[in-house]
Amino acid sequence: MSTHEPSVDQSSVTVRDKSHRYPDDGDSSGTLTPHKDHHFSAGIGIRMMHLALFLALPLLQLCSQVQTASLPTEAVRMKLRVDNMARQLVSKIETIMIPKALTTSLPSAEQLSVCSVVQYLNLSSSLIWDRFNRSQELKSEISSLSGFVDQSSQCHCSGKARAQAPSELEKLRKDKERFPIAVSLTVLHLLKEYLKNMLEDMDQLRTCT
Repeated sequence: MSTHEPSVDQSSVTVRDKSHRYPDDGDSSGTLTPHKDHHFSAGIGIRMMHLALFLALPLLQLCSQVQTASLPTEAVRMKLRVDNMARQLVSKIETIMIPKALTTSLPSAEQLSVCSVVQYLNLSSSLIWDRFNRSQELKSEISSLSGFVDQSSQCHCSGKARAQAPSELEKLRKDKERFPIAVSLTVLHLLKEYLKNMLEDMDQLRTCT
C-alpha cells in the first residue's frame, strides 16, 4: 500500500523573497532591524539641533558683548564717584558766607594729578580751625574724598614724600594761629575753586604725580 503526500496548490502560497528585508525581519542575532523611516527621522532631528545651536551661538556672543560694553570700567566708576563727592563738597562750601575780602586769592595754576589733589585736600583740612562752624563735617568729607582718590587710584600718595606745598596754602599756614577764622574761610574758598578746576578736567587724575 503506497502512501501519497497531499498535494499543495502552489498558487495559494506566497513565497517571501529572502533578498528583501521586511520590517519584522531580524538579523542573524535575532535583533530586530529598525525601519528606515526611524533612521531618517533621527537624522533630521540631529541636524535641526545642530542648526539651532549654530544660529544661537552668534546671538549669545552678541548679548555678551553688549552686556560687557554696558558695564562701566573701574576707572570710569572711580571718576564718577570722585566727581560726585567733589560736587557735594563744593555745594556745602558754597553755603558758607565768605567775605569778599577773603576771596581774592586763587589756587596756583599747576597741573593736577592724583597726589597733588590728595596733598591739597589734606593741607586744606589741616588749616581749618577745629572750632570753626561745621569744621568736623567739612573735614570728614575732605578726608573721605582724599582717601578715596588715593586708594582707588592705587598711587599710594600718603606713603610718598610730599612735594612742596602750594604757595597760597603755605602763606596761610603761617597765619593759622593768629587768624584762625580768616584762614579757615580763605582755605575753604581756595579749596572750592581748586575742586572746580579739577572737575573741569577729570582726565588729569590718570597720573599719580
